[in-house]
Amino acid sequence: MSPTSTTRSTRKIVLDHYGLHTDTNGVVWLEQERGGTNALALAEKSPFTVQLRSKLLKCNHFIPLANPLPDLSHWFVYEQMRDDPLVRLLEPVPSKSSGGHFISDPRCKLTLHLVILSRLTSPIRSIVLNVHQTRPQTIINELSVTNCQPLVIVGLEPKHTELIETLSKVSLTSPRELILVGSDDLIMPSTLKSIETTITDFPVEDIAAIQWESIGATICRRFMRNEPREFDMVEWQRQRADRRARKPDHLR
Repeated sequence: MSPTSTTRSTRKIVLDHYGLHTDTNGVVWLEQERGGTNALALAEKSPFTVQLRSKLLKCNHFIPLANPLPDLSHWFVYEQMRDDPLVRLLEPVPSKSSGGHFISDPRCKLTLHLVILSRLTSPIRSIVLNVHQTRPQTIINELSVTNCQPLVIVGLEPKHTELIETLSKVSLTSPRELILVGSDDLIMPSTLKSIETTITDFPVEDIAAIQWESIGATICRRFMRNEPREFDMVEWQRQRADRRARKPDHLR
């Protein structure tokens, strides 16, 4: 789903979900609980305000756009997995294209990797929910909250067929990406896309200490600036250092 495009005015424009939204000047704003931020160092305030469908719902991401760039060794780990379909869905950018995605994981081997990689969106509360411990209406409500953080439901079994159909239908018109994870004998509605992942090829101990929040913030900033998702971090840092070196001392 593309960021919302609206008309700038002196009055705040009311949005019904958090995430990334574009004004008519082409500026992309990251709307979170504490307000909106742009990635262009503009002094002006966001023209948007968010009113969710219920006061009981809250923004569940606190993406630190001002974070420094991640360590190069951490970025190189991300580069090895960034083409994985699941990793793409976990990144803090709008990605809606269907009524959700399904991944087969009958032995629940993915859960810990999902929790770790979910830090790409700097969640306040876990976005990985067990279907056996979560009310269906809670899931439906959460799908309406934002467009730059997915909602992951794990532990699905054939007995959840009706729930899966309902969630997939709701996902068609909701801003939030839905990722369903469960047994391989589920009957999938046509609105749900099946994907495969290789993230379990990366040992948990190798990815647990990665600064995923900083990586996610970098991805989000580049999206907001309309910069390519894939780039050479080493070369980019060299060019930035050169630009800073050429600035007068009082502007550094």
